[in-house]
Amino acid sequence: MEIGDWRFTIFHHPLFVKPDLNLLDKWSHIFSKNFNDLILNGHLHIYARSFPVNISTQIKDTQKYDYINPHYPISIISGGGGAPLITDEILNATFSPLNYISIYKNIHHVIIGEINHNILKLEAWGLPYSNRGDYGELFLMDNITIVKF
Repeated sequence: MEIGDWRFTIFHHPLFVKPDLNLLDKWSHIFSKNFNDLILNGHLHIYARSFPVNISTQIKDTQKYDYINPHYPISIISGGGGAPLITDEILNATFSPLNYISIYKNIHHVIIGEINHNILKLEAWGLPYSNRGDYGELFLMDNITIVKF
């Protein structure tokens, strides 16, 4: 999907999970080659965001929130819309490799985005759930800004 100069790829199963390393090897090159800015996935019942990354590169820029002309796409997994969340133990066994991931939370959430010409802003808002069966107050758990020149 393209919006202005921005390119997004949206599909169900994330690239950075085991045992689907073949997806990571084959598809990450396609997304980088076609100048994708953002890859959006679901499947895992968590929120996770990667650094700008391609499988063939070492992660050099570990900046977490603001990116100017990132060379590679950022992946976001948004699967915390209401289904039961996965545990940290399952999460740690699932991601491969974990050093691609900038932030992850096993919490129900919503993502709000805004595009203003060459600036993309995303906010992830968490909704804590208590053992008493009620929800707490929304809180900002992640935000990123990507600027393209």
